[in-house]
Amino acid sequence: YAHNGNFDWKTTRYQTYTRVYVPRGSQLISIEGAGSEKTEVYDEYGKTVFGFFASIEPGNMKNIRIKYRLAKTVEEKIKNNSYSLLIQKQAGRKVEQMSVVASFSNNVEAYQPTGFYANKIDKKSIKWDTDLKSDKTFNIKINR
Repeated sequence: YAHNGNFDWKTTRYQTYTRVYVPRGSQLISIEGAGSEKTEVYDEYGKTVFGFFASIEPGNMKNIRIKYRLAKTVEEKIKNNSYSLLIQKQAGRKVEQMSVVASFSNNVEAYQPTGFYANKIDKKSIKWDTDLKSDKTFNIKINR
């Protein structure tokens, strides 16, 4: 999040309630940077939701890092050597910078998209630095 304003009589800190939808059955491990004391975890639309408040002071940026364990149903797909991650853009939001890191217990054999913003961190991890101007899908093939 970026707050490009300044404190004045009409501008104060940006406060938002953020919801992150993940595969149903995923388990929250941690949220860093939100500053919220309480994270709500519930199911909605066939997904598990992590909901939390965040506050950003004028002239500041805030990165929020969410770590979670994928649902068993997704783990089964990974055992079949593939993983696909869809990140959907929220209507009306403009995300200029986003990092996606995927780590596995087995080696990453292939990944898509490729290009200058995709980097293999090591044999088992891949990182994409991109934007979220539209929905993005990340595909990974994993060795057994």
